[in-house]
Amino acid sequence: MGNDTNSLDDLLLKAVNNLKKREKEEGVVQTNKANTENKLSNIQSSTHLSTGVDNRKFYLKKNKNGIVKLDSAVVDISEVDKINKNNKKALEKVKIVGQSFSLPKEEEKKTETTGSKWFDMPATEVTPEIKLDLQLLKMRNVLDRKRHYKKDESKGIPKYFQVGRIVEDKSEYFSSRLTKKERKNTILDEIMDDVSSRQYFKRKFNEIQKASQSGIKKSFKGRKGKKRRN
Repeated sequence: MGNDTNSLDDLLLKAVNNLKKREKEEGVVQTNKANTENKLSNIQSSTHLSTGVDNRKFYLKKNKNGIVKLDSAVVDISEVDKINKNNKKALEKVKIVGQSFSLPKEEEKKTETTGSKWFDMPATEVTPEIKLDLQLLKMRNVLDRKRHYKKDESKGIPKYFQVGRIVEDKSEYFSSRLTKKERKNTILDEIMDDVSSRQYFKRKFNEIQKASQSGIKKSFKGRKGKKRRN
């Protein structure tokens, strides 16, 4: 038992000595770090960057509220090129010239479109093709002899209108639809492509020509007869 207690005491002494050595080593390392930091702080940098602005003559200053404003003691703001006698820097007021953007008014919008009641429909650009189609629509009483339309008393071309395309319903038979060959870009092309309508127009044109020519002949013969009697 005596030997065991001696061995335990020796081990405890060794452990205590090891801890003391470690604490000394750590203390030496910390002191070395502190010394190096102090040395680095004492060393001045070899390079020095300059902003080129003297804070004493700086023309921007903050007020109590933290708002940055021009210092009137350093800068003189003038509309005309005038330099102050106190050697102040003269700054001219620059007016930025540009187009001011503003939303269109309701009245201007109404003149450009039909208004909100008609879904703001814009005015369509009238091309020669559209003009001919509108003229044919006005003369639809003459074009189709089997249909009778109400007389169109409007004068000129309307400002607001839309050109659409009729889409056939799926329930319609193919016989009631136009084929791709029969479909044209304008109403005039469709009418001129139809053979029966062309024959009808030609016959009516000849009838009108005969009636006008016969009237001219009758009036001419009547004038001749009057001259002979006289």
